[in-house]
Parts: sequence; C-alpha cells; structure tokens
Amino acid sequence: MSIIHYARKKTGRNAEIYGICTDSYKWTFLHLNSKSQEADERYAKYSSLQLDWTKGQQEEIVSQIGKIVKQEIEIAISEAQMNRRKMTVSQMTGCMVFD
Repeated sequence: MSIIHYARKKTGRNAEIYGICTDSYKWTFLHLNSKSQEADERYAKYSSLQLDWTKGQQEEIVSQIGKIVKQEIEIAISEAQMNRRKMTVSQMTGCMVFD
C-alpha cells in the first residue's frame, strides 16, 4: 500500500489508499491519507480499524466497506474530470500496477 501511495503522490495523483484484510470473521480496515501530517512529506498518516463479525459488528463492517467504495468512486470521478495527462503509477515505479 505504501509504495502505491508514494508513487501516486509523486505523480500528483490523489494518494489516498484503503485496504481491507479479513478471514471473513475478523476485519482490519487500513487507510493511508493523501496529505502527510508529518514534517517529512514522504510519509503518510495511516489509521486502522479492527472489527469482528462474530461480536455483533456486522453493520459497522458493511458500513466501512460502503464508505470505502463511495470514497473511491468520488476519487475516480474527480481524476477522470481533470482530463490531463499525468505519469501513471506503473510508469513511475517501473512495475505493472493495476489501479
């Protein structure tokens, strides 16, 4: 996640990244923000949230997924409307990155 965040930031794109890790019972939601809170601009501020499906947190899990999808749709629309050519993450990193 951090390499994609860094590459997006270097290319001037929205660098906000979300991640989900789950075994279908325990859910960990990760977020790297697009604007660094640190003195060193290379590092993103991250947050995580851990939820458990078996402990009655189903609504919050589904809500978090919905928030992530909504935010990513808004970012995609915003980037599409910019209508200017920028270097891709793949070009910046020299790796095949699908985003």
